[in-house]
Amino acid sequence: MASLAQAARLATLLRRDAEEPVRFQYKHITQFAEKNTSDDVAEVAEFFYGHRVMGVDRLMATVSRCVGIFGEEWDGLLDSVVTGGHALVPLLASESQLRPKHGLSLSISEATLLLYDLQKRDEAPRVVDTIFRRIGREEATMLWSRALGEYPPVGKGKFIRAVSNMTEYEPNHLRQAARFHGIAAVVKGALDDSLPRAHQLVAGQPFTPAAYRRWVKWVPPFEQTAYDVVEGARAFVHVTPDGTWVFRRSGERWSPCPPIDGLQACEEFVAEVEERHGRLVVVDILHTSDEPQRWKQPVTERRPDIRLLRDRDHLISLIKNLQRGTSLRLLDSRSPYYDGEGMGGYIAPDSLFEITLLVTRARLIDGQAEVCLSMMDGFDAQHVACVRCDTELIRVPRLRKEITTRWSEIEHLGVVVVCFAFGYDGETLDGVSVQRIDGSLGVSDTIQKGDLLAMSNAR
Repeated sequence: MASLAQAARLATLLRRDAEEPVRFQYKHITQFAEKNTSDDVAEVAEFFYGHRVMGVDRLMATVSRCVGIFGEEWDGLLDSVVTGGHALVPLLASESQLRPKHGLSLSISEATLLLYDLQKRDEAPRVVDTIFRRIGREEATMLWSRALGEYPPVGKGKFIRAVSNMTEYEPNHLRQAARFHGIAAVVKGALDDSLPRAHQLVAGQPFTPAAYRRWVKWVPPFEQTAYDVVEGARAFVHVTPDGTWVFRRSGERWSPCPPIDGLQACEEFVAEVEERHGRLVVVDILHTSDEPQRWKQPVTERRPDIRLLRDRDHLISLIKNLQRGTSLRLLDSRSPYYDGEGMGGYIAPDSLFEITLLVTRARLIDGQAEVCLSMMDGFDAQHVACVRCDTELIRVPRLRKEITTRWSEIEHLGVVVVCFAFGYDGETLDGVSVQRIDGSLGVSDTIQKGDLLAMSNAR
């Protein structure tokens, strides 16, 4: 099991040689891989490039509350960082000693759990105190970098290329696989030589399936967009003269697997299946003895029963009616199972909120209106989005004289708009679309943060 100290030492070496030829950084990663297991390297890669634990504003508020720094003093510290062009991570790490007298040794998994405790209000003071007093500066730099999701020791692309240099996998293949499997699984698979080869669909062998990006826009992604409602776990059935196997999307063998419906009588057969009511049902045939390249056919030919998305309203209606545990794939009706980059399409958001937000600022720009929107946290307005909309949506008497090409502060007017949004991450709203101003509503009708969090958690 990799330790935080090992990860921090590697990170320090990588940052130290950032201005040197790239082979120096590759050398450090290679030496680390030679001295440790593939699991250790994968764990470190995940820690380097994992999702942030919290945003800067929330972290600043947490740290200042825990160490008793006045807001003005904290703002002064941050201004000095911004003015000096330095990252926030070194500023936070500087509060830790180089080598604490009673230092704490953590594994990567223990360090990750410690950071997630930072999100808990009751635990945050203990976590901040632990990092400042018992974690060395080198390790603290690694922790704060992971918490904020910034200041990585080396770019993800360089790390992947270093792994490629140690294996027989091409960098582009590893990058494509990482989009779907995540960097940890790809690093481990490459070092163990167990990663499926991309775009080699061979019956009896697991392959890297199509990946799907997240779609957060209000229009269909393609000129002719097909949609696929995923109601259960997807996997792939392989039939050869030697037997029948089912592989999960991760490449792991599904054994024992449920009964399978929809198999064809042929020597070789590969198809995507979906788990429904304790059985696996064939939904997309990708390879047969007679059509070994069937996956290259457009989805409308492979699946004649697939449905097309009509328009924006149809997309919104589908998202609104998604059942818990289901997802909506958006596919190019004229494209193969996956394109040259291994992409199969998009995943639509799994929820849609209709909420009321307070307009706090507005201006005109490029023929559109731009508005800043806030929810309420008790009696305080808290910013959640800044979006553009049609000027007609905000042409009401109260705003007619207020909105110009410069930002206007209009929170005091109590203008409330009805919006659609795809989700809330605790700080900002995704895919906000202003629908209309509701003159019958006031500030007290603006959605509260607690209600928005409850809606998010319900999905």
